[in-house]
Order: sequence, then structure tokens, then C-alpha cells
Amino acid sequence: MAQAEYQEIKDRVMTEVRAFVAVCELANLILLKRELGEGRTYAVMWKKYKRRVLLAMSSQAFAQLNGINVISYYAPRVFEQAGWIGRDAILMTGINSIVYVFSTLPPWYLVDRWGRRPILLSGAVVMGTALAATGWWLYVELPQTANAVVVCVIIFNAAFGYSWGPLPWLYPPEIMPLTFRAKGVSLSTATNWAFNFLVGEMTPILQELIDWRLYPMHGFFCACSFILVYPETMGVPLEEMDAVFGEEELQERLDNESERASLISHRSRPSRQTSPSRGWVSRVMGRSGKRATYEPIADAEE
Repeated sequence: MAQAEYQEIKDRVMTEVRAFVAVCELANLILLKRELGEGRTYAVMWKKYKRRVLLAMSSQAFAQLNGINVISYYAPRVFEQAGWIGRDAILMTGINSIVYVFSTLPPWYLVDRWGRRPILLSGAVVMGTALAATGWWLYVELPQTANAVVVCVIIFNAAFGYSWGPLPWLYPPEIMPLTFRAKGVSLSTATNWAFNFLVGEMTPILQELIDWRLYPMHGFFCACSFILVYPETMGVPLEEMDAVFGEEELQERLDNESERASLISHRSRPSRQTSPSRGWVSRVMGRSGKRATYEPIADAEE
């Protein structure tokens, strides 16, 4: 009994110490950047954190270019194109919307179980496949086309609902540094609405001009979003996100701070590999190396 009470008190104290150390690291990081007189303009943000800004903006751009608003805005027209007429097309739109709502529930649990990247990548594959199949069924115009298009559209919407629907709103605030978080998120949000307007205005025109080819076209953007690799951020504290992107000086300073903090919390920080994730964005930014891995502070074995 006494041992259990001792362990409970010990766990509570260790939790409080961990929280205290995290707050101290965050405060020291903010104070250091203020002491260095770091500018907070958009120009400075672009110069210092171009890669992160591009990742944040591209995630929101692909959230629109993958074709979700072709369905969300013009679903009855899509179903009529497949062969559903009048109220039947409206009914199929309602069923599709219900599935869409329920598909947004799994990320609440999966985002910190699977990680951001697996969800985004799997969503891109399923959406691209569903859009390609939609275009093919509309092209061949078989008796089964009407039902097949409904199935493909529902699969597409469900895939978007658990992946590229919610995560592009989560990812930019995570990867942007503290001093530029508001500006970075505002740019990514503006990108989302700019492409939202573009897709919404162009869809009726493209439906007339290229017909069934519109859907494989958006499937191509799904493939592009799969190629442009986004570094994993699951389990990484916001104040230590710089280490994920290979910013060596700040990582070294954080390591030194954590070593000093370990004198208080009796915890040690293992070495971290900080080579950034590889992908087309990484190549454009001129970075090299293997995928970044982040290891959080581990409790010292007693």
C-alpha cells in the first residue's frame, strides 16, 4: 500500500517537473529570439523558413486541387452526368454527404496513432484512384456507370474526410516557428481560399470543355500530393519542431538546455537524427540527407 502511494506521488511529481521543463524551454526559446532581434515580417519569414512556408501553403493548395469542391459544390451535376436524374441525383448527394460527415470522425483518434504522413499518403492514393475510376466510368458509359460513379464518389469523399480534409488545417500551425506562426498560418489559409475560388469558378467551365477528363485531372493532383513528402510531426513538441527541419544551431541550443534541465528533472535527451525528409520539396530547397527522425526526451531508467 505504501509502495503504491509512493509511486503515485512520484509519478505526479515527475509529471509536474516535465511540464515545468517544457514551459522553461518554450520561454527560453522565445526570449532568445527576442534578444537576437529577429524581424517578424513576411520577407524575413520567407527568407528564413521558405521550406516550411511552402509546405504549409502546398498542403492547403492540394486540399483544394485534389477535387473535393468538384464534388461538394457540383455533386448533383456530377450524378446527373452519370445518369441519375432529378430527385435521384439529390438523394445520392445526400447519401454522399452523410458518409462525408462520418468519415471525419476517425482522424480524431488516428492522427496521433498513425501519424500525419500515413494518413495524408493513404488518402491521396485512395482519392486519386477513385477519381480515375470516376472518369473511366463516365467515359465508357456502360449500364453500370450510374451506380459505379456513386460508389467512386462516396469512396473519394470518405478518403478526403479522414485525410486531406482535416490535416491541412493541423499541419501548418505545427511546422511554423513560434515567432511566425500567425503569419505562416494566415498565408496557408489564404492559399486554401484562393484555390477554393479557382476550383469553384473553373469546374463548370471544365465540365463543358473536357467532360470526363476533369476527374483524372484532379486525380493527377492527388498523385502530386503523394510525391511531395511532408515531414512527420507526430509526437514532436512545438518548441522543438526546428530539429525536425534540420536547423542545427537551434537544435544544439535546445540540447544544451535540455542537459541543464535534466539536472532538475533527472531526465536525459538521446541524440537525434536531423536530416530532413526527402521529397521534391526537399530537392527544390537544396537539402540532402535521409528522412528526419525525432526522438522525444526519454525517462532515465532507474
